[in-house]
Amino acid sequence: MSKDIKESYIPRQYLSIQVLTILLRYFENNQASFLNEAIGLFEDDLAHTEMELKDISKENVIDREVLYLGIEF
Repeated sequence: MSKDIKESYIPRQYLSIQVLTILLRYFENNQASFLNEAIGLFEDDLAHTEMELKDISKENVIDREVLYLGIEF
């Protein structure tokens, strides 16, 4: 696995299509200018709703690709 993916600035548990879409929406709506701001907003939204991360996605993008490629991570 690439060093860039292992050292991603997005926490691994947030690497799902659903969460990445939410993070992108923060940028599109000018609510965030930096990735850490978008992640902070997401974490705040998560804390202020009944939504739980496990409800958003059962697997993240990396886990899905690792399974598809049949490699060990």
